[in-house]
Amino acid sequence: ERLHPLTLKTPKPLLPLEKKPIIHEIIDRLHDHNLQKIYISVYYKAEVIKDYFKTTLDGTINVEFLEETEPLGTAGSLSLLQKKNITTPVVIINGDVLTDVNYSELINYHNKSNKDITVCASFYDVQIPFGTIEIKDDKIVEIEEKPLKKFLINAGIYVVNPEVINKLEFNKRTDMTDIITDAIHSERVEIFPMHEKWLDIGDHENYKKAKK
Repeated sequence: ERLHPLTLKTPKPLLPLEKKPIIHEIIDRLHDHNLQKIYISVYYKAEVIKDYFKTTLDGTINVEFLEETEPLGTAGSLSLLQKKNITTPVVIINGDVLTDVNYSELINYHNKSNKDITVCASFYDVQIPFGTIEIKDDKIVEIEEKPLKKFLINAGIYVVNPEVINKLEFNKRTDMTDIITDAIHSERVEIFPMHEKWLDIGDHENYKKAKK
């Protein structure tokens, strides 16, 4: 909805960039790292996405579709993979994320970690436009002029072991944050800090950046 009116007729992953739609750019970068078994989860305007890959690409990119009958959240569609007999870790990426992350390094990092889930984290800077005051025991201890705060944020890219996918309740709405939180409690999550370019195309401003 944040990209209306552009997405009233076109699902966000098919919004055009300089040469190709977002989803096509994502898949090209996966192919660069020899990731060729690709599933696309679809619900909103699913037929438009399916028609694009059927007609525009003419079979040059082989994808299968996980078709939701109702919105399943950011991870519910993973349960549909249970029918695919997945035996190796799955790379998951949101359909509105552009990144130059090295998927080969990411997968190697995940495999060496021996964890169930690896979460990619990008660095995000926030410039506070005011001086900040730190208080301790009701007394001012420090004042800092317009500090730059750095945060690690969820980049919307994950590697998940098949065991996690197979434990999901089939066809139930689930979000990735729910799965990750459960794994954090059992200390089964690893973080992969990203230094490569990353952009979440969630609004008109970032869409303009992506096209550039």
